[in-house]
Amino acid sequence: MVHKMRLKYYLRLKMDPDVLRNKIRSKIEEKNLSVRQAAISSGISSGTLQNFLAGLTKSPTLDTIAALAKTLDCDLMELVGSSDIVTNSRDYKLPWDSTIFLEASKYVIHLQSETNVLLPSEEAMLIIKEIYYYSRSKGKKEIDKNFAEWVFNKSTRL
Repeated sequence: MVHKMRLKYYLRLKMDPDVLRNKIRSKIEEKNLSVRQAAISSGISSGTLQNFLAGLTKSPTLDTIAALAKTLDCDLMELVGSSDIVTNSRDYKLPWDSTIFLEASKYVIHLQSETNVLLPSEEAMLIIKEIYYYSRSKGKKEIDKNFAEWVFNKSTRL
């Protein structure tokens, strides 16, 4: 089963969109790319990126930012910073479940080992949080491994 939701559904940015715009513009200039080239290389529409950079849209999804980070040869956290990613406020009301968090952590470690991909700690934690909050919001007693694999693969672009 393929999950078609975006990371932004469970995790969202709290950073100022203008700061993100400036960081992305700066990285595009550093790479000597046009906005169109950066968008195409990232697998997103040039209109999406142009609209964001022009201030016509507030914030791209985390998927879009992750794709841009890969194209711009930088870390996702370099663009958004780990302190700028928060869960939806409704998820804070759920009681903590250390079993699901531990299971999500172990599964991400397993996926890294299986794919020979070693993630920076901030990115691994972002994936673990995404899996955890998805499981908790669905009332599950264990993680959805298909969802976990989808998030991991989407984040690492395997």
